[in-house]
Amino acid sequence: MPVILALTDLIILVGTWSAAVNLRYFLGGSFLPASYLGLLPAVLIQIVLNAFLGSYNILLSPPIELKKCTMGTLLFVLLFTATTFWTRTPYAYSRGILLIGGVILLIAIPAGRIAIRAWCGRYSWWGYRTVFYCHEDYDARHLRQMFKNLSSCLRPSAVIFQNTPPPRDLYPKIPVFFGFNCLGTMLQRHPSAVFVFLAHAEFGPDVSEILAKAERIFGRIIILHECLNLGNLWTKTVDLGNMLGLEATQRLLDSKRQSLKTITDLAVSTLLLTLLLPLFAIIMLCVWLENPGPFFYRHKRLGKNGKIFFALKFRTMYPNSEDTLKQALDKDANLQKLWREHRKLPKDPRITKVGHFLRHSSLDELPQLINVLRGEMSLIGPRPIMAEEILEYGDRFAFVNQVRPGLTGLWQVSGRSRLTYAERVEYDVYYIKNWSFWLDMYILLKTPAAVLDFSSTA
Repeated sequence: MPVILALTDLIILVGTWSAAVNLRYFLGGSFLPASYLGLLPAVLIQIVLNAFLGSYNILLSPPIELKKCTMGTLLFVLLFTATTFWTRTPYAYSRGILLIGGVILLIAIPAGRIAIRAWCGRYSWWGYRTVFYCHEDYDARHLRQMFKNLSSCLRPSAVIFQNTPPPRDLYPKIPVFFGFNCLGTMLQRHPSAVFVFLAHAEFGPDVSEILAKAERIFGRIIILHECLNLGNLWTKTVDLGNMLGLEATQRLLDSKRQSLKTITDLAVSTLLLTLLLPLFAIIMLCVWLENPGPFFYRHKRLGKNGKIFFALKFRTMYPNSEDTLKQALDKDANLQKLWREHRKLPKDPRITKVGHFLRHSSLDELPQLINVLRGEMSLIGPRPIMAEEILEYGDRFAFVNQVRPGLTGLWQVSGRSRLTYAERVEYDVYYIKNWSFWLDMYILLKTPAAVLDFSSTA
């Protein structure tokens, strides 16, 4: 499986550098593209760098994989630049090619990784066989959640329950075993499997015995504890008195990192607004031609620390839209249920024809770049909510309320309208606990595909 990732990188590297050479030549380069053919084997250096950085581990979380891929690309470009300088041949190779190729690779390699993982994940041969061991009365709710969000890189092959029988709706087609003694049979059944130990809130005296036996059978062991609902991606192990500890940092709640995120938001939103002005003009004309009236719709939303602001969108509804919605909901109980769960309807009677297109393409949210520029929103963050939605968040609202809402976010690229409201809340909380620059970049990379996936919009 790491070989598939390496081959994907190799294809992208050869294609990108070939394209960069030819593009520079057509832009007036005074060289023959064929003179660069001898350098193609040098792309293997980046494959080696990526392997050295550990980016071919298929169990890496996407943001960490993105970080390692970016570091590999930058190191390769810097290494090639330094080599041509010290060999006194800096003018033998075009700096424009290095610039063009390097910039493309920063996007192409991570995008290629996302695409190949999604494609391979549809097949049973992808990923590691995994044996799960549920210790004592492991919370069935956590178990369901884990299996629902399980990476395609871990393929459940067996679940061993120590005492409690499994929930009926746990996970179909997985062989279920009972008791500690079943561990011995796993060596013959699944010799190269990953072992995942699901620990109960209280460790019993038998835990050491279970793990000691597992160490003799499995080459890779993962321990999960149901109370460790911390930030997952950037948690570090620490040694405290010869005992294992975990250090979790809530990066997005750090004032310095918030300032850096704000500066990035201002710079990017200014650039995007400048580039998208012609598109704004076209959309505003279409909105007015179908239904003359205001171009924008201002809706009250809760910002950071509960401060109310008006989120901007291109107007997508007819006048008196709230009355139209109320009448539709009063007539149909199924619509009421959909509205309670998603706050969206698949065929909303309030929306204009142009509005349907704008919503399906998410172009209606482009004016929120102005909210970002005002400091009311961030480019990436939790979804902006209305005051009446606070109850849906429960005790999690106080946590989510500490950061600015985002124009796009983790839940938008993870299913959008296919998710229940409760799942959206979970994704918002997960984003804040695991925030980093690399998680933001990963979300940005996935946003165009999510926008084009019209099936996931309401």
